[in-house]
Amino acid sequence: MHLLLDIEGTITNRSGYATGTGLIRALSLIEAKGIPVILCSGRDLRYMTNLRKRWGLEPMKGAIAENGCIVVPYAEGIHGAVPDPNAERMDRKNILERLEMLHGLIEIDPFKSYIFSIYVPGYMDGRDYSEGQLDEIFSFVKDALKGIECQIIKTSASVEVIPEGVDKGTGIRNYCRMSGIDISDVVFICDSANDIPGARAVKQGGGRVGVVSNGSEKLKEMADRVSREEHWRGALELFSAFDII
Repeated sequence: MHLLLDIEGTITNRSGYATGTGLIRALSLIEAKGIPVILCSGRDLRYMTNLRKRWGLEPMKGAIAENGCIVVPYAEGIHGAVPDPNAERMDRKNILERLEMLHGLIEIDPFKSYIFSIYVPGYMDGRDYSEGQLDEIFSFVKDALKGIECQIIKTSASVEVIPEGVDKGTGIRNYCRMSGIDISDVVFICDSANDIPGARAVKQGGGRVGVVSNGSEKLKEMADRVSREEHWRGALELFSAFDII
């Protein structure tokens, strides 16, 4: 079994910063049992590496980053990272120029290589935000990027601008192929709209999907299990439901 975990809104609160010691302890125990804990997120590899270190987990052996644009096959480690062939398809220069016109209205994660993650201003310093503010950001970005070939997706914490032909579904399939495992051996725990292609790929391949109770209704319809609790408490509940711990 490989345990694939979304980050923001799933194993943390929606800001991506806060989680419980119970979850961190559980992840250590899961890895000690020989079950790989694979972060599958819009976040970049630098963030994932630092998160694992902060939580006291072993160095990264595998990952799916930037919404599937980068895959680290299992046991390869970060130096074995492989970009998706479609990852370079977006006109990043043009997109960045248009997004810079929204200065003061949005905040852009500066560490992404292939996607843009766009937040309510102050988010990256831990400031809270409302659903209405995120909806506004989504509207601003859609208007600014009209006519550019890309995917624009609202998640629980951000607006993601992603190359066409890449998503968490392609990332999970590539991860399994390059790691020499079957998708039926995957459990994917998630919460948000950008997780839907990943959940679909896992279900089609015979794997299992768990969704925390704060997750999207469309994801819940696809899930094998939906937790009663939210965020990291819900993830802990799903670990038990799937007999992971």
